[in-house]
Amino acid sequence: MDFRLDLPDLSPEFSFLALGETGSGAGSQLVLAEKIRKEGAAAAFAVLAGNAAGPDGSWIHGAYEGDVFAVPGPDDWRDGLAGFRRQFCEGATATPTHRRSQPHMYFYLDTPHARLVFVDTGRRGRLGEEQSQWLERVSQEPKAKVMILGRPICANGSYDDNLAGVDRLIRDHHYCLVIAGGVRNFQCYRITALAAGRQRIVWHVVNGGAGAGLDRTDRIPPAPQMTLPTEVPLAEGKDFECYPTREQSAARFPPLLPNWTMDRNQPPLYKSFLRVGVTGSGLRVQLFAVEDFGPQWVEAPPYREWLIPYPEAVRVERVSRLRVVV
Repeated sequence: MDFRLDLPDLSPEFSFLALGETGSGAGSQLVLAEKIRKEGAAAAFAVLAGNAAGPDGSWIHGAYEGDVFAVPGPDDWRDGLAGFRRQFCEGATATPTHRRSQPHMYFYLDTPHARLVFVDTGRRGRLGEEQSQWLERVSQEPKAKVMILGRPICANGSYDDNLAGVDRLIRDHHYCLVIAGGVRNFQCYRITALAAGRQRIVWHVVNGGAGAGLDRTDRIPPAPQMTLPTEVPLAEGKDFECYPTREQSAARFPPLLPNWTMDRNQPPLYKSFLRVGVTGSGLRVQLFAVEDFGPQWVEAPPYREWLIPYPEAVRVERVSRLRVVV
């Protein structure tokens, strides 16, 4: 099946919110609610990357007043995706803040400038044969593409070999941005990929800062020591960033404490989410950080912002399609 999401009223240029690991509504998650309302007011929809079905993630429908679409994470598979299907897929009960349902656990959305591809990475990052064939097929579209995953390919300086087949499609088929949940903090990687004899950049973003119990970042190795398949060694600051920073993480949490100790409601809370703008020339990716309640954080500008151009091959193809009629 095609599993295409149709949004006929979507503008050619638009933005969407992207959140991951949204938690179950404790104070440390609700600190994001007002900021989400503000930044999402002009967004076309919101995307949840992993572990989204109730009770996890259910609070987001009250914070964001538009349509919410999602891909499953490992926690969503605990009940065989029953809760996920009920909340997000076709046949889901419409609510005032959730008007459209999605066609499947994996699906795609076509827009004039980019194709958004939503992938179900299952419990351990292994795609079934049916989804693998579907992904191969929808990746053939020469348009620039964004992929949303419930589990990251690149995280904590390491590579998930279970998703190597997905990564191959990303490198070969004009994907410029990958957004994934699965790890509870923010990480950004600029990976140099070689495709058709030409080097290009693929941005991999771990977008899991909207959930309960952040994973600490001070144990992530320096960029040059990361074990990632890239044609060019990563440079700290240029090719890798994280939030909270390693220094923030190390200063607050003693080195021997496990990750779950970060799940507490005293600021700074180090929560975050993305807003992605899709334009004719590329993507505008904004990271919003929230550390406490109050207008200071609601009104704060983006913590970081990146402009990601579409792959050169896509721009060349668009020009080649132009015709002059005399």
